[in-house]
Amino acid sequence: MNDLKPGRSVLDKREIKTNTVLLQGQQTDLSLVVKLMTEVRGMQCRLSKRPVFGDHDWIIYVQFADSIEWIARVPLRSHKELPQLDFASPLFRARYECMVQTLEFVATNTTLPVPRVHKYDLTSNNILLRPYILMDCLPGKPFSSIMDNLSDEQIRNVVRQWAQYSMELSNHQFPQIGTIFKENNRYIIKPLLPDGIDDEIMEGRGPFRSVADYILGMSNLKKRTIATSDTDPHAYGRFLRSSLIESLIPFFVLPEFLNAPFVLSHPTLDLDSILVDTTGRLTGILSWQRAAVLPLQSHIRVPDSLNLEFMPPSEKADRPATLRFSTKYRPCYEKALTEAATDRPWNMEELIDRSLMFGLFERAILCAEDERYLPALWEHVFGNATGAEDFRGAMKNGDWGVAMADRWGIKVGR
Repeated sequence: MNDLKPGRSVLDKREIKTNTVLLQGQQTDLSLVVKLMTEVRGMQCRLSKRPVFGDHDWIIYVQFADSIEWIARVPLRSHKELPQLDFASPLFRARYECMVQTLEFVATNTTLPVPRVHKYDLTSNNILLRPYILMDCLPGKPFSSIMDNLSDEQIRNVVRQWAQYSMELSNHQFPQIGTIFKENNRYIIKPLLPDGIDDEIMEGRGPFRSVADYILGMSNLKKRTIATSDTDPHAYGRFLRSSLIESLIPFFVLPEFLNAPFVLSHPTLDLDSILVDTTGRLTGILSWQRAAVLPLQSHIRVPDSLNLEFMPPSEKADRPATLRFSTKYRPCYEKALTEAATDRPWNMEELIDRSLMFGLFERAILCAEDERYLPALWEHVFGNATGAEDFRGAMKNGDWGVAMADRWGIKVGR
């Protein structure tokens, strides 16, 4: 099952032997982390022997006198390979604020095992001289790393819990598509946040009151990026491809779910964001950075690692263990998901059956790189994958394509 295990971090990992740790050329005095946590909990603590690591954040473990462990997440200022958000960026604060407040909502309103946040400061006006988040350290290890040590029945038990927790999230429905924030002791919906570090455009991201508005709004953001790519010789062709994907909305959006429900969703709820103990109990759900209120069709889906057998061939390359996992345990997940929804008025069989193609369609709408799914989407609708490029070729000289490109400020023929 080697391809299911998480890869090595790009950061150096080391056992803590001194009070100062150096990662990505940045030093932090860990004794200050210990002092901060001691003050917050009112109990003496010490550094755990776990390694300090992270990609966008340092993850620093401490253990209290009663053996309880906490984590300090300390954002990195820079990274040799991965771009980082500037601490002064509005997107930096919005992302971490959203994550913290979503975690608070989930911890308070669901049975999902998530880390509780005990204190956070997103400024640099504190003892650490940088932002931090202090939270619980949940037991267990990532599902992907412990799977080889579990029995078949234990794995099935984890998969069932996984589906049940996913369905529980759908209990929490909201009037709009967007992100959760807390103001004046009540939760409100604000615009969706950009996924990329370089994309800090906040306008045009909702909140949205229909799935069509959400899809067209997010597609327009992608087109806006195309329109500003003055040096891209293929901008017009990319613009037409994005427009072609938009035209498939009626084939993938179920009309009964066009205006509701919109539910709390964890888009990356998969192997590496799930913690499991040695008995096969799901002990934690991590990675809430991209959680948002999304259309029901976005949420009711089979996770990528359990859907691999139905993905395009290029997605399966060099992943034999994940493919075996997908083939063997996908039916277990689908059954548990359906059983958890017995009191819902939704046609779960149809939602699950359509979830793969809707997921590919949504990805193609959201991300230019995922427009590679257009041939599969086109073939699903029209039975001929090559038809998409034929149609796009005809659009290049058509009046509609020329007029729309002009409206967007995209030069035709480039």
